[in-house]
Amino acid sequence: MLTVALCLLGLVAGAAHGGIAAFGGALGGLAAGLWVASQSAARERAVQDKLRELDDKARWLYEALNAQQQGARPVAHDSAADGAADAAADPPEPVASAMPAPPARTPRTDA
Repeated sequence: MLTVALCLLGLVAGAAHGGIAAFGGALGGLAAGLWVASQSAARERAVQDKLRELDDKARWLYEALNAQQQGARPVAHDSAADGAADAAADPPEPVASAMPAPPARTPRTDA
């Protein structure tokens, strides 16, 4: 739509100077409209790529949190002696070992 508007604007501006200038103005407006449209499309693709990357990271964090919560055992707090005995008998695993590796970045498949 913007391309058409710029093309018509160039046509009108060129018509003020004569027939050949109107054609040149229309071509100039068409070129400007196509350039603006391509810049806008490139910006939109970049935003979509960033959103896809953030979505992948959020999904990975959600899955890692679920895996960590499912692997965690509730600790009984009946007495201080029981808690100390449990801690000495079975040390907790490091959190990093329960987390899956972050997702690999996939290349875009859009044409």
